[in-house]
Amino acid sequence: MVVEIVRNTSPIPSTALRSRIARGLLVAWLAVAVPLIAWRRICVAAPLPVFEAPWIDDFGLLGSIPEPGAAPELVDIDGDGDLDLFVWLPWEERLRFFRNVGTPSARAFEEESSSALGLTPTGMHGVFADADGDGDLDAWVGEVGGNTYLFENTGTPTSPSFTFPVSNPFGLDGIPSVAAPSLVDIDGDGDLDMFLGGGGLLFFANTGQPANPHFAFPDYHPFGLPGGISDFGILASFADIDGDGDLDAFERSFYFYAGSAIAVASNTGTRSSPGFGSPRYDPFGLTSSSFYGSPPSFGDIDGDGDLDAMAGDRSGSVMLFENTGSAVSPAFPPTNPFGLTASAVTLADLDGDGDLDAFGDGQLFENVGSAASPVFAAPSSLLDCCNPFALTDVDADGDLDAFSGLCFFENTGTASSPGFSSCSSGAFGLSGLADSYLADSFVDIDGDGDVDAFIGTAHNGLALFRNTGSAASPAFTGPAFDSFGISRAGSNEEPVFLDVDRDGDPDLFVAQSQGLIYWMQNSGTATSAAFAFHVPDPFGLVAPKLGKRTQISWADIDGDGDYDAFVGTNGYGLVRFFRNVQATPVFGDGFESGDLSSWSAFGSE
Repeated sequence: MVVEIVRNTSPIPSTALRSRIARGLLVAWLAVAVPLIAWRRICVAAPLPVFEAPWIDDFGLLGSIPEPGAAPELVDIDGDGDLDLFVWLPWEERLRFFRNVGTPSARAFEEESSSALGLTPTGMHGVFADADGDGDLDAWVGEVGGNTYLFENTGTPTSPSFTFPVSNPFGLDGIPSVAAPSLVDIDGDGDLDMFLGGGGLLFFANTGQPANPHFAFPDYHPFGLPGGISDFGILASFADIDGDGDLDAFERSFYFYAGSAIAVASNTGTRSSPGFGSPRYDPFGLTSSSFYGSPPSFGDIDGDGDLDAMAGDRSGSVMLFENTGSAVSPAFPPTNPFGLTASAVTLADLDGDGDLDAFGDGQLFENVGSAASPVFAAPSSLLDCCNPFALTDVDADGDLDAFSGLCFFENTGTASSPGFSSCSSGAFGLSGLADSYLADSFVDIDGDGDVDAFIGTAHNGLALFRNTGSAASPAFTGPAFDSFGISRAGSNEEPVFLDVDRDGDPDLFVAQSQGLIYWMQNSGTATSAAFAFHVPDPFGLVAPKLGKRTQISWADIDGDGDYDAFVGTNGYGLVRFFRNVQATPVFGDGFESGDLSSWSAFGSE
C-alpha cells in the first residue's frame, strides 16, 4: 500500500484535503474489510444442510437421559381447550405431566409436578377417563399385580384434584398379570367400558350408568379383536381413525420383540354393535421403533380437525406423528420411508451398480431401484456381526471392506459381488483399545492420500490411528486421544466425517449413548485439521431419547446433490430418515452468497 502524506497548514482541513483523507480511509478500509468479508464468505456461506424431519420428537420435554417404556397420553386435563401431555413411565412406575400453555393450534408444553394434582401413581400403565360421569377426568392406573386403581377427580374440569386411589372399583376384579386399562364407550350406550391389557385383552362391559358404573365379568377376545388371553403383553387404544363414527382398535405389545409393530383392527361393525376385522400391521406408519412400546394416543394437537398420534417405546422415545391427511383419510409422514428394518445403517454401493445399498445389523438391503429413486429389497445376511461397523476400501483393491471395532472383515469377493471373511483382530496395527464399545470411522485426515482411522470408545473419547503406510498397504500407529482439538462429547461415541460446509476439509459428527449428535466444524484445512468445540445438534438431527449408541450415516440417497441423513441406534429402534432440503444459504447479516460481486464503491467524487 502507498501512503500519501499531505501537510495541513490550516487549522481547518480544506475541502480537497478532507476528500483525500476520505478516499485514503476508504482504500485502507477496503484493503482490510474486503479480504475479511471474502474469508467470511468462504468459511460461513457454504451451503449448510436444512433437514426435513418426517417426525417430530418429544419437544425436548423428557430430559437428556432416556426413560424406558414411555407411554404418552394426550388429554385436556385443565379444560382450556388444548391438549396437555402425560407420559406414563411403567418401568419406573411414575408419571410426568406437561401442561400445554399454548393454544389448540400452537402447542407449548411446560413440565409441572403431577403430585401437585394429587397424582402419585405407583402402577405401570394409566389412562384418563370420566369414571363417574361428573364431567371431569379421573385417572385409572394398572399395576404389576393385576389390580386397577381409580384416582377420582374431586376437583373440577378446569382445576383437577385427585383423591387417594381405590383398588378395583365398580365390580372390577384383579387379573393374573399386568393390568393396562383403556376406557371407551365401545358400544355407544353412553357409558365407558373397560379393556384391560397385560396378559391378553379382556373386556369388562359397563352394565351400570355413566354416573354409577358397574363392570360385568370379563370377556376374552371381544368383538373379534386380536389379542386373546394367550397373547402376552397386549396394550390397546381406540380412536375413530377413519372418521366413520365408530372406534377402531390399535394394539401393541410391551414385552420383548413380539408384537413390536402396531396392529390396527378396523371396526367393520357399527357404533352400537362393533365388530373388528383382521389386524393390519402398522398401516399408518405409527410404529416409533422395532422395539416394544405403547400403542398410540390420539388427539388433534394442531387444531386442524383431524387426529394426530403420539407413541412411545421401550427406549423412552416419545414421538408425535402429525396427520397431514384428513379426518376420514389419515396420512402420517413416515419415519422410515424406505422400509429399512435395521436399527442403524451405513449407505454404500456394495454391488457396484451405481446406486447406494444399505448395510445394517449384519444384513444387506440391496437397492433394486436407482440412484435417484431407491427401492430396497428384503435383507439378506452378509456379515456375521452387528452394529456398529464401518465400510472402507482399506487396501485399495477396488471393493469395500468392513470394520467393527478392532475386527477387520476383508472383502474377499469383488466390487460387484461382496463377500466377507471372518473377523481378523488387530489387522494393520489397529490394536491397544480395551473398551467394551468401539465404533470406527475412516477418513484421510491429513490429506496424504490414504485413510486414517478414528475409533470411538465407551468412555475415553476418539482414538486416532494415523496411517503411516500407504493406500494399498495400510499401517496404523496409535492410539492417540484428543487429536486436532477434538473435544469429548459423551460416552459410547460414534464418529462420522463429512465436509458439511463444503470448504474442502472434513468436519466431524459424533453421536453418543444419550441420543445426542454433536458437530465439530473443521476450521483448519484438508492437510492440517483443527476442530472447533462440539456444538449439540445444530441441524436438528437429534435422535430423541433413543439412547443405546446413536449412529448417523450420510448419503445422497435421492441423487439431488446434497447429503441426507439416516439416524438410528445400534440394536434399538428403527433407523430414521432426514431429507436435506437446503437451497441457498443466507448470511446472518442478510448478505446472500455471491453478493460481493454486485457491490460498488461508495463515497467517490
